[in-house]
Amino acid sequence: MASTYLTWCKVCAYHNVPKEDWTLNGQYSYIEFKNGSRVDLLDLKFLPSDPLFERFGSLEYSDGAIEETGEIDFLAYDVLKTRIGRHLNKELGIRPTIALTGNPKKNWTYTTSYQPWKNGTLPANVKFIQALYGDNPYTATEYEVQLQSLSDINPTFQNLKSECGYKLAELAGGIWIKKDLPDKEKEAITLELGMLRTYESDKDSKLRLMPKEKIKEYIGRSPDWLDCFIMRMWFETQPQKKYMSIYELSQRLP
Repeated sequence: MASTYLTWCKVCAYHNVPKEDWTLNGQYSYIEFKNGSRVDLLDLKFLPSDPLFERFGSLEYSDGAIEETGEIDFLAYDVLKTRIGRHLNKELGIRPTIALTGNPKKNWTYTTSYQPWKNGTLPANVKFIQALYGDNPYTATEYEVQLQSLSDINPTFQNLKSECGYKLAELAGGIWIKKDLPDKEKEAITLELGMLRTYESDKDSKLRLMPKEKIKEYIGRSPDWLDCFIMRMWFETQPQKKYMSIYELSQRLP
């Protein structure tokens, strides 16, 4: 909450919003205006005790925003987007929207926003605004130098399964199952894909997945669908062979 609150104070100062017009409730993490309007500052981190983010299931908001989406689980976003448009929207003529901001990262934001925007397949109800460093006139020039000095980092995976799991996370938005499945199986797939997450990566700087034993504890059964999807990703991690077309082959024949 600390960094969000600091940004809030800067925005209010820039737009000349008097500090007397609002108060911060640090105990319950919300900002309240004199007219009764309220901004809740939610912590979207994954909690082992609440893997499905059910703590947000009863909230009612007019609209919302999520920052640093590269650090947020897709399931958190998926739940929160169902909670907007539920508070005085009709009475006040407020169109429910949810804004997402973040740095480039090949997670669910890449497959649901950037890639469709780049390919021209973005849904009509979704807008993508690309913001580059030079678009912000208030960014310190020293920051540009720091960005240019960053080196490319090659990720180190704990094992082949971890590498396949990260590849699955990268491609998850583009996976299609060409078979009609019962709703029960669809729910099982959604639940298990929600368990695909980084686990203790700070232990030895290696990227690792949440262990299967932990997932069993959370969902009460073996994640068989998730295992299948992860194993399928082995083919995506291998160097792609280039095969000759029939025409190219015919050109080599004597």
